[in-house]
Amino acid sequence: MGRKPDEVKADIERTRARLGEDLDTLTEKGDSLPGRHPAGGRRPSGSRRCP
Repeated sequence: MGRKPDEVKADIERTRARLGEDLDTLTEKGDSLPGRHPAGGRRPSGSRRCP
């Protein structure tokens, strides 16, 4: 038969943890891009996007 419910739950928790780490890594990389501002890419008021 299939896997035990506890095994499935443990697998889901490991996957969630990995996805969280991947998201953190991607966020750090995105924040370090030139012209990228923290806080979701919001720019200070009065600033303009470079062409």
